[in-house]
Amino acid sequence: MFKSSTMVPCTGPPIGVGSALDDFQYVAGCVNDAGDRIRLMLAEENAFVPGDYIVNVQTYGMDKRWRETIAERFFQLTGFYYIYHFSRETALLGLSLLDRYLSTASVTGDECHLAALSCLNIAIKYCEYEQPRMCYFLSLANGQFEAKHMQMMEQRVLRSLGLRINQPTPSSFARAMLTYLNVTEDTMEEILESVQYLIELAACDYDISATQKPSSIALGSIISVINRVGAVDPEERA
Repeated sequence: MFKSSTMVPCTGPPIGVGSALDDFQYVAGCVNDAGDRIRLMLAEENAFVPGDYIVNVQTYGMDKRWRETIAERFFQLTGFYYIYHFSRETALLGLSLLDRYLSTASVTGDECHLAALSCLNIAIKYCEYEQPRMCYFLSLANGQFEAKHMQMMEQRVLRSLGLRINQPTPSSFARAMLTYLNVTEDTMEEILESVQYLIELAACDYDISATQKPSSIALGSIISVINRVGAVDPEERA
């Protein structure tokens, strides 16, 4: 699944390579709306928690290792050493879309692989300004699938999701929550990077990502990082 292969050359500037601090500063600029943003996401997130679909839905022998392999590969593909690379938020959305799809349909190993590629493609189309050619995704499977297979699976995924692609992720919750934290820019950058790292670890863990709400993952990551960093003193809490 997601065998190593030569990436298809793509033109244009790197996509989705802004730092976590850049994203935070954008959200912080809308701090007056952060509370509304959090309330809206809280109201929506229940519809996007897939539950334990390996036990409840899958009947073709899927196990947690399938999901972990896909998650690790998604994050590998965000690396700068690939000609086309996308943001880690895009990888998180792709994984969430895959979890939601797999909670609605039992799949074989090949179908799971194809669904993962299709969910990644959907996430890239939604999040990134530029998209790679179809041959990029086909190369990730070393020619195992044809374009028509990808297109059919993408339509199947979209139908199963009811076309609901825009959904709250742990990262979006974390950025909104952290706008209320009064710390220096250097400290905030350290916190953001550490929180994002924990969120990505959680995304690779099926037991967490499939059963916990995005807000819970975000809040748990923030508390863990603040306790470790010890960055917030009583005066900064005001």
